[in-house]
Amino acid sequence: SFLDYAGGLASSDLESQAAAQGVDLEGKGVKRAAPVEWKGPPAKFANMGGSLDGEKGDLVSRVKAFQRSGPEAKEAWAQYCDQAYGGVRDPSRHEVEALRTFLTSQGA
Repeated sequence: SFLDYAGGLASSDLESQAAAQGVDLEGKGVKRAAPVEWKGPPAKFANMGGSLDGEKGDLVSRVKAFQRSGPEAKEAWAQYCDQAYGGVRDPSRHEVEALRTFLTSQGA
């Protein structure tokens, strides 16, 4: 494929530049192999792309729907996050109580 071809050209060019500079690239791959007993993504990213269940999932959906209801609603969420939570605007990264408090304050 084209990507294989382009990758081969880049790799060849890198090898020739390394050889010209006296650098040995043997065994020095750009990517590190995953540990043998890989446990999945780091905890920071463990919930990305997944679905939220229970009360938190419901509250996250309600906050997102509220934001989509109009520019004023979106701005209200942004101000709440900026003032109380350091600008973190992803509702799935907030605690249940924070989501509940916001929705109650907005009558949503």
